[in-house]
Amino acid sequence: MKKIFWWILIILLSPVLLFVVLTVLLYLPPVQNWAVDKVAAIASEKTGMDITVGHVNLSFPLDLSIDEFRVKKSQQPADTIADVERMIVDVQLWPLLESKVIINELEVTNTSLNTLDLVDAAQVKGRFSRLFMASKGIDLDKQTVELNGSRLEDAFFDIQMADSIPEDTTTSEPTLWKIYVDSITVDRSDVVFHMPGDTMSVNAHMGNLTAREALIDLGTQTYKVGSVDWIHGA
Repeated sequence: MKKIFWWILIILLSPVLLFVVLTVLLYLPPVQNWAVDKVAAIASEKTGMDITVGHVNLSFPLDLSIDEFRVKKSQQPADTIADVERMIVDVQLWPLLESKVIINELEVTNTSLNTLDLVDAAQVKGRFSRLFMASKGIDLDKQTVELNGSRLEDAFFDIQMADSIPEDTTTSEPTLWKIYVDSITVDRSDVVFHMPGDTMSVNAHMGNLTAREALIDLGTQTYKVGSVDWIHGA
């Protein structure tokens, strides 16, 4: 009788033990990089792009760093869409069970990007040395985002508006997200904006620009900023 109860106990606990073993394995570097290579291969197949990752490190509970993340067009010419030297994201674990995302740190360094023909309205090319942000709460159910202390450094963006935009005939659910920002700081950055046909272009330099208490309501298309300080600009 004891053996029967013992085997019943083993059968009942086996899924839990399997979950624990798999969780522990995910924190082993060889397993992490093997899993990332598989995910990158699947993502490349699904998107039709060439997606590669150089190295990944995951620390308990959800402190993730990714090195040499690259996205290229699979067709010739194989232009680079994104080239990221390093990404770091530290997310709290338990709020995820309540459909909430709390980000202690999100940092992206030494990045270049080019939207090519992915966006009908415009082509955006650019680079930056550092993008940092944190969030005290992203509520997936209420569709709200709170951004805290965001910062962009040493950036250059070139935005070229398209001459014509095809009519969007797709149907989709309305976007009702609300984004609250306590502050955004931009240091040593430039933006060039070109109208269709290059009929007009605007170049802005921001030595230091800080916007505070901003609200972006995508449902009502309302955009508000409490205050803006712009120093050493042109």
